[in-house]
Formats: sequence, C-alpha cells, structure tokens
Amino acid sequence: MKASSDLTRPAVSVTIPQVKLQLKDLAFLRSVGQPTAVRCFPGRSVIDKLRFLDLIARSKVPPSDEAIKVAAKEKTELVKQLQAAVGRENWDDVYNVAYSLRSVVKGLEPREDDVLTEKGKALLRNGEVNVKVRKVGCV
Repeated sequence: MKASSDLTRPAVSVTIPQVKLQLKDLAFLRSVGQPTAVRCFPGRSVIDKLRFLDLIARSKVPPSDEAIKVAAKEKTELVKQLQAAVGRENWDDVYNVAYSLRSVVKGLEPREDDVLTEKGKALLRNGEVNVKVRKVGCV
C-alpha cells in the first residue's frame, strides 16, 4: 500500500446564518423591555433562542421605587399591628403578623429575572443588530 502524499486539509469557509426573529420573539423582548407593562410568557424555545443570541440575560433585579414605597407603608402598618398583638398577648396574631412582616421585607430583596442586554435594547431601538452568540448554551 502506498500512503497518500497529500495530507493537507481543505480550506473551509463557515458563515453564521442571518437569524430572523418571529413575532412571539419580539413580543417577549418588548415585554422584558417594559417591566410595568403586560409580561409575555413564551415557550422555553423562545427564551433559549434569545439567551443564545445574547439578546436577554438573567440578572438580579431590584424592586421598583413604587414597590419600595408600598412595602414601607405596609411595614409600618404591620409593626403597629404587631405591637398591639403583643400588648394583648394574642400570640396567634403575633405569629400571623410577623409572618406577613417577614414576607413584606423578603419582597424587597432583588429577584432574578430576564433583562435586555445592550444588543437587545439596540434591536428594539433600531430594528436590527449584529450579535455574537454565547459561548455556551443550547437552542
């Protein structure tokens, strides 16, 4: 047997295709960009695709100023109720009010949610964008 003398590899040109988003993709992007508006909840495939294209990402989101004000009012009211329940020695009410108070305080912690990346914001602003896909992840 005679070994082949040409062991070079052929040149290959790879281009990433243009990705066209569907209406459901854009609707979800729009809803993520407007946190006080109606929130769309598409299928997992839409979210995975937008994450892979780095148009959205998971991030810790602090509560809004309005939510903080509402929680502060609720907290002061619950503290008054708690003090009154302790004064009456009504321990069931103390337990219930303390639980409500803990829920209000816990609601002020940042929660993880989908947010727009800079490329996602640019897409909504301009109508098109060039992205580099994420290095990890599945579609």
